[in-house]
Amino acid sequence: MFEDTANNKYRMFSSEDAYAMWKENPTDNQDLELFNFVRPSDYKLELVATNSDGFNNKFIRYGDSNSTSAVIAFSWNIFNDEGDASDSMSATYTITNEATGSSTTFTRWYNRSDANPNFSIYEYLQPGENTVTI
Repeated sequence: MFEDTANNKYRMFSSEDAYAMWKENPTDNQDLELFNFVRPSDYKLELVATNSDGFNNKFIRYGDSNSTSAVIAFSWNIFNDEGDASDSMSATYTITNEATGSSTTFTRWYNRSDANPNFSIYEYLQPGENTVTI
C-alpha cells in the first residue's frame, strides 16, 4: 500500500518490486497498480473560547453553582483539506482534580446548529484545583 499524498490516493500493488517499477514510470506501468482509492481528508479543528476571559485560570467559589466561571463556552469549526466544513463533531471533556487525581470524562455530540456550545461544568468539579481538557 502506497500513500500518494500528491494525488490524494492510496495505491495498492502486488509487491514492492511492482511498486518500484510503477514509481519509475507510472504511465507505462499503470497495469501494475491493482487498485486505488481516495484517501480520507486531513482535518483541521478551530476551537475558540467565547468566554470573556477564555479558558485559563477560572476561580469558582465552592457552593456557587451559578458562577459564570463554571461555564465552558466555545465556538468550533472542522475543515477538511479542501476547506469544506464538517456537519458535526464529538467533544470529549476530562475534568481532573489535581489533589486527588480523580477524573470524570464525558462526551457530547454537536451538530452544525450547536456551533457555540455553552454549558455549566459545576456539577463535575471537586473542591480544590481542577483541570479541564477538551
